[in-house]
Amino acid sequence: MGGIKLVKESERLVLDGDGFKIFYRRVPSPVRGDITRRATPRRGGDPDWTKVSRQMLTYAILDWEGVFDDDNQAVPYSPELAENLPEEIQVELLEKVGQNIDRVQAESKNSGTTSDSNT
Repeated sequence: MGGIKLVKESERLVLDGDGFKIFYRRVPSPVRGDITRRATPRRGGDPDWTKVSRQMLTYAILDWEGVFDDDNQAVPYSPELAENLPEEIQVELLEKVGQNIDRVQAESKNSGTTSDSNT
């Protein structure tokens, strides 16, 4: 079925990998904007993109199965462990949840400031 699927906070999607499943939801634009604003220094400048990515994963990941520690013990999902997933899984999840960090970075650098005094 084609068309557009709206982003809902209650959705539950699955990244089905080799022996693991990560249950996640996409990140709506307003939430992504809030996360980016909170990671931007008060005096201006670029956001801390590592912090943005971490917070996006914390928001998006709901649960997982098939995640193990060094002793092959199953690790129950906990939000603070999201950043410990292998980088390639983090990147894949960030793409799926709506985080296109290159696009967001480019937009933040290309957006000019406006001033009422300009003619």
